Amino acid sequence: MSRAPYLPWYPGDFKADTADLSLIEQAAYRNLIDHLWSHEGTAENDQNRLLAASGLAADWTVSAPKKKQILSKILSYFDQKQGQISHNKITELADKAREISKIRAEAGRKGGRSKPKQKVPSKPSIYIYTPFWQENNLENEIAAHIKMRADLRPKAPLNETAEKLLITALKKLQADGHSMTDALERATANSWKSVHAPKEQSRGNQKRTTTGQRLETPADRVKAASHTL
Repeated sequence: MSRAPYLPWYPGDFKADTADLSLIEQAAYRNLIDHLWSHEGTAENDQNRLLAASGLAADWTVSAPKKKQILSKILSYFDQKQGQISHNKITELADKAREISKIRAEAGRKGGRSKPKQKVPSKPSIYIYTPFWQENNLENEIAAHIKMRADLRPKAPLNETAEKLLITALKKLQADGHSMTDALERATANSWKSVHAPKEQSRGNQKRTTTGQRLETPADRVKAASHTL
């Protein structure tokens, strides 16, 4: 059978089925089994062809009448209908082999076809999660921040939790007198996940924030205290 290169063999079943056969009869029976398998489960019920297929025709140690007697006996183990012989076990195995062959052939055809590219639904480049950004004129800044996180921090996207933390940090900075716009732009420029207050910068003896505001020094506090006395 071209679609099934090997015949599954069950020694237990064979011994049980051929327990009353002689060694020569078992050999002829097995040869006919193989013959059916190589012919997809059926063969023509022709005496001369079956004698040849069973190997009996080539056995010079057995007389012609005895060969026909052996063939007749072992054919009782096969189904004989409409000029054909078959075997229920071989028919079952051949059907399974054909089904497997069909499945594999179909899988091969599918594998050889070029698969159409699946259209990935386009996502908006920027998604504003809450009205906070519009209300505070921060649409452009948050858009740039989201893009930065997507490009440089793909494992830390601006999800709902991260957005809440960012908004809380921005509100705190605003309460401390800092610009939310500057804070968000600074975080984006430095690839930060959150926002931070600007660092102090020294300008001469005076300390100023990065926004240019002068910070109160200890001398200023002493001077202010003396005026209250």
